Amino acid sequence: MLRLKGKLIELAEPDENGYLHVKNIWEDEETMRDVGGTYPINHGRYKIWYDKMFVAGKDRNAYFLIYENGSGACVGEVSFHDLNSKTGAAMFNVKIRYAYRGRGYGRESVELMLKYFFEKRQGQVMRDLLWAGNPAGLRMLLKYGFREVERSEKGILIEIRKEQWEKARRNEE
Repeated sequence: MLRLKGKLIELAEPDENGYLHVKNIWEDEETMRDVGGTYPINHGRYKIWYDKMFVAGKDRNAYFLIYENGSGACVGEVSFHDLNSKTGAAMFNVKIRYAYRGRGYGRESVELMLKYFFEKRQGQVMRDLLWAGNPAGLRMLLKYGFREVERSEKGILIEIRKEQWEKARRNEE
C-alpha cells in the first residue's frame, strides 16, 4: 500500500476495508455541499469502485485517503483519475472533511498529490472541473497555481501544467 508523508498529513491508499472512511466522506452533507451533494455508497458499490480504481484502472488512477499526523484521523481524500497515456492529462479531486478545513490539509494534500503525479506517474497536465458553487475550492487551487481554462454550464475547468508546477516549486525554494 502506497503512502506519501507530509508535515501535517499522510496520504495512504485504502485497502478493500477502507469502506467506512470513504462512506464518511461521501455521505457527509457539510463536506459534500461544495461539490454538488452527497454520494450514498454501500459495501457493494464500494467494492465495484475499488476494483475500478485499483485493479482495472491502476495505470490510470490514484486515490488516497488523507490522515492527520498525530491523531491518525481520516480527514479527507485526494485523487486523480483517467490519466491519458498519450497526453499525460488527468482529472483531479480533493475533499477535506468539513470539520478539518482551515488547517492546511487541503494545500498539503494538493502538494503531495501533484508531486506524485508529475514526478512518479509522468503526468503532464492536471485538470479539475469544479462546481460553480465551490468558490473556496476554486480559490485554494488558484492560489496553488492552477489557472482557469473555461466556464460552462458543467462548471469551471482549471488546470496546472507540469512546467507551471515546476516553476512555482523553484520560486518557493
